[in-house]
Amino acid sequence: PYMQQLAQAVLTFRDKYSKKKQQVGAIDFSDMENHALKLLNDPSICEACKERFKYIFVDEYQDINLLQDSIISAIKRDDNIFFVGDVKQSIYRFRNAEPKLFIKKAAQYSNGLNGCTLNLSSNFRSSDSVINFTNEIFSVIMNERTGEINYDETCKLKKEGQAGVGSIDFEIIEHNKSADNECTDAEE
Repeated sequence: PYMQQLAQAVLTFRDKYSKKKQQVGAIDFSDMENHALKLLNDPSICEACKERFKYIFVDEYQDINLLQDSIISAIKRDDNIFFVGDVKQSIYRFRNAEPKLFIKKAAQYSNGLNGCTLNLSSNFRSSDSVINFTNEIFSVIMNERTGEINYDETCKLKKEGQAGVGSIDFEIIEHNKSADNECTDAEE
């Protein structure tokens, strides 16, 4: 029953929000994306866009969603698209980002189908200790289940140039539940 009430509240909000946008003649970003895709369903508009854009550059491709990918796919040609991204840095799932789109494209291009993949793993800013620590940690914790990719040799950072000397210090703090209970008891 709580989920039904929540769903009803969301639907009511959506309807009121849509009516208000209509009243004031406004659209939000989501509306803009949906309207763009509807327009691109018209073959003449789609072809005009394909001819208009000499090149299409997409940054942070790991954070696009299916709708945005559909828009890009509609206006691109096989010879004018350039994607940049790093699936390890995907942070927009709450906006329906779909990192698997990037993984799929990278795999497709690394096989030489309609393009190529360049791994930018050279690091010019970090010291050996930072690079080694990062690679060691992510080699253990990042895999297809936790991060959608295996942190393998193609992902590992490689030191380039003259970065400063540094060291890594960290502490492991053990959480003690009994200490939490003592604090709670003391406050009561």
